[in-house]
Amino acid sequence: MRAKSIVSTIVMAALLVFATSAFSQSGGLSNEDMVAVDKLIDAFAESYEDNDIDALMALFADDAVYLEGRGMNDGKRAIRDDHLGSHFASTTYLQYESRDRVISGNGAVAYVHQMVTRQQQAKNSDTPSEPRVTRVLYVLEKQSNGSWLIVLLQPRWSLQNRPMVVTAKAANGDGPGQCCFTPLNRYRASPFWYASSGDRT
Repeated sequence: MRAKSIVSTIVMAALLVFATSAFSQSGGLSNEDMVAVDKLIDAFAESYEDNDIDALMALFADDAVYLEGRGMNDGKRAIRDDHLGSHFASTTYLQYESRDRVISGNGAVAYVHQMVTRQQQAKNSDTPSEPRVTRVLYVLEKQSNGSWLIVLLQPRWSLQNRPMVVTAKAANGDGPGQCCFTPLNRYRASPFWYASSGDRT
């Protein structure tokens, strides 16, 4: 079961390869689904600015994966207990502003790409931090009741108040470059590999 969970995590990360090629398109989702996904991402930002960890976690699927840097939280409970929960306990979020949002997808899967500016302040400090800017990727799945939930979230934060820019090719040749998520090679990111990797559950 754990092996399947790890495989599913790798597969979901690999799907981000296809998200990058679909960011310039909005086809594949109905207008109703586009609006629903857009509202969910708005709610994500609002939960940060409201400092409401419960509202934030309600937007994740139970088997969601959170990737940040070299770390990974596998499952909604792990995302809260091992990562976001401690952040919200020690931090007040002052700003979570998104821009340049692009939504794409097909059927029951949606991809969202946007830039986010986040500013926060430690609860034991009187001084806000410098704003941090990142490129964030979300993968969402449509649920059986018609709602949407986040199944994968991958931010890449910078201390600089500007977007991260790719300046070099990744050493393994598979990814877009430094300061970015480096996806798997094209074969492992293919629908064939996804289909043959086993059920996500």
